Amino acid sequence: QLPGFDLWQPRGFGDPFLYTVIVQLIDSHGEVVDESIKRVGFRHVELDQSNFNDRQMFAIMVNGQRVWARGVNWIPDDPFPHRVTRADYAKKIEDLYSVEVNAIRVWGGGIYESDDFYDLCDEKGIIVWQDFLFACAAYPEDQKTIAEVTAEATEAISRLANHPSLVLWCGGNECIEGFQHWDWQEPLAGKPWGSKYYFEILPNLLKQIDQSRAYIPGSPFSTLSEDVKDFASGTNHIWDVWNERGYQRYEEYSPSFAAEFGYNGPGSWQTLTKAIGKSNLDSKDPQLATHQKAFDGMDKIAAGLKREFATEFTEGPAWYFAAQLVQARAVEVGLKHFRSQFETCSGSVLWQYNDMWPALSWAVKDSAGSRKLSWYAMREAYRPRLLHFSGENRALVIVNDTAQVWRDQLYLITLDELGNILETKNQAIEVAAHSKHTITMRGFIPEQGYVVAQLGDIRTSRSVSDKPVDVLNKVDAELTAELNGSCVEVTIRSHSFVFEFSLLPELVAHEVVSVSAQRLTILPNERKTIEIVASTIEDAQLIHASIKDIAWSLNRLVGSPAK
Repeated sequence: QLPGFDLWQPRGFGDPFLYTVIVQLIDSHGEVVDESIKRVGFRHVELDQSNFNDRQMFAIMVNGQRVWARGVNWIPDDPFPHRVTRADYAKKIEDLYSVEVNAIRVWGGGIYESDDFYDLCDEKGIIVWQDFLFACAAYPEDQKTIAEVTAEATEAISRLANHPSLVLWCGGNECIEGFQHWDWQEPLAGKPWGSKYYFEILPNLLKQIDQSRAYIPGSPFSTLSEDVKDFASGTNHIWDVWNERGYQRYEEYSPSFAAEFGYNGPGSWQTLTKAIGKSNLDSKDPQLATHQKAFDGMDKIAAGLKREFATEFTEGPAWYFAAQLVQARAVEVGLKHFRSQFETCSGSVLWQYNDMWPALSWAVKDSAGSRKLSWYAMREAYRPRLLHFSGENRALVIVNDTAQVWRDQLYLITLDELGNILETKNQAIEVAAHSKHTITMRGFIPEQGYVVAQLGDIRTSRSVSDKPVDVLNKVDAELTAELNGSCVEVTIRSHSFVFEFSLLPELVAHEVVSVSAQRLTILPNERKTIEIVASTIEDAQLIHASIKDIAWSLNRLVGSPAK
């Protein structure tokens, strides 16, 4: 019993206080034989599964407060996990912290990460959902396998239980869903498939070893229905958008907790060209296709491009930019939509954050550490203060997930499909702490074209067209670049509307490059500055010399490059 202590708080609710605990084994002579030094935190975790209407909440509560999970799914960061150092983990966790992530799900198809990973999450106040290591398969229940599972789970629980960041144990990934929905019954022919682990062995071990955090048998999982894919409760996985339909269809869903969803796109140009030993990327190249492990992945990317653009893009920088752009749009719309359901949905966990090899995948950061356009979309969507145009409802949703009232002047602009301004208006806005406000836009948003909103320093924009884009005014702007060592400062002075302006230095650089901002919406007579940081001075010089070639936008895809 401690006389007094500060609680470990998750990100956004206070400091993640940690205390050092020293346990010593002392012999009869008073000598220390062995000792263990751990850092621990004190907090209370529970799940809010209260009923409302015909639904049920699924919210992670820490110290009595609901944590809206702005999360990512984490996979093993290297095919050989022993090569991942504490410094590697620190770089990734810091990167996640910089994009406002407050939750990480460690996927059951991976590993129990080293203590370094959980230590860093403890320090940052990032909550962790840990799957037990079962994923997408039926598992035997013979005595030998049960003994191995029990031993492995016992070791994992005992090792990780001291970490305050770990708030949720999960029996596994999509195993119960597989049994219910993936036609397993016939090949199984009545044999056990793993349910004993999820409903008996694992929860019983937790009762014995670790009662300080919540447990669910799997994900997806329903707390109201026997069907784990029921969306009225529990955790939900949404994959028909990537597999079958356009990303706008995310707005048809109202999950209690969106635990897994994502959209596939190419890794960095330099990462993939190095991997295949070629200077160009061609979507029809069988060698490139070997780096796509999603079923029919290349065809699904092509289908997504066809839904968005009237022009067919199949190779080169245009295909690369268009494919990354669609992935970024999907990430932005999905994350913003789930966050806009602030009262009824309590988390979004994007699939996925990282990659372990050069690939076209759902990751927002590729195996070399390059940020895809979708990384920037995630950064925008996970800001505690959020603007989202709901295409389904023709409304602007303003989310304030901070402890302070949000007061500012809102500016709204609509443009036609060519990018010409149609109408502007403004109004004072006040949004209470940890709440949302919705403004109906019917009659203001055009049937075709674009809409832009700005509240304080936050701007959002969206194409409202329901057909593939085939026309947009050419860019009328000047680009200038200033070289300073390994940094290049790029300034665009625009005289026209520029949509999703992006710089792709990876087209010419040899190593990983950092860009301060991407997918900018630039209005007429605006000036924007973007900083590019190269790994070497030589790369910076290449970027500086190629600035007009690496400048892309939707205008360029359907029009012409900047002057």
